[in-house]
Amino acid sequence: MISKIAEFMQKYGLALAVLVFVLLFVASLVLFSPGNFSGSNDLDVHELQVIGVNQKDIPQEGISLGVPKLSEVRGPSIDGEAAAVVSEEKNAACPVASKTAVCQTWPPEIWIFLLTAYLFLLIFNLGLTFGKRSTIQWVWEAIITLLGLGTWFLWDQCRTSLWYPLFVITLGILIYLFYLYFFNENLRRISDEGKKA
Repeated sequence: MISKIAEFMQKYGLALAVLVFVLLFVASLVLFSPGNFSGSNDLDVHELQVIGVNQKDIPQEGISLGVPKLSEVRGPSIDGEAAAVVSEEKNAACPVASKTAVCQTWPPEIWIFLLTAYLFLLIFNLGLTFGKRSTIQWVWEAIITLLGLGTWFLWDQCRTSLWYPLFVITLGILIYLFYLYFFNENLRRISDEGKKA
C-alpha cells in the first residue's frame, strides 16, 4: 500500500504541487489585487451613492466624511489664539501624537519592477549552472528570496503592497518546483546514459 502511494507521488506529485500553486497564484490575483490594500477606508463615489449619500455630501479628496468642515461648525466657537493654546497643550500632554511619522511606501510600479528583477535573478541563477551541477542549489536562491521579502518589510511600512510578498513566495516556490523537476530528470538522463555506456 505504501509503495503504491510512493509510486503515485513520484509520478504525479510534482504535477499536483504545480497545480495547487497555480491555483493559489490565480486566487491571489483575484483576492489580493493592489486595490484591495490601498490603505484607505474611503468609499468611491458609486459606493457612496448606493448607501444614500448625496453628491454634495461627498467630500473632497483627503477629507473624511466624519469630520465636519469649518464652514459647517455651528454654535459657540473659540477664537484662533485660544484654539492654538489648547492645541499646544494637547501636544505637550501627548508627545507621541506630535511625533507620529507619516506612513510611506513606494509606488506600485517600483514593486512590479522589483518582482520582475527577483524573478529574473532567480531564473538566471538556477539556469546558469543547471546541467553542470550534481547537487541541488538553494543557498543563493534563499538569499535572493529573503532580500526580496526584506525589501518589502523595510520599505512598505504601510503594508499597502501585500500582493508583493505573496507573489514572491508563490512564484519562487513554483519556479523552484520546476527546477527540482528538471534537475531530477537531468540526473535520471545522466544515470541512464551511464548505464548504457
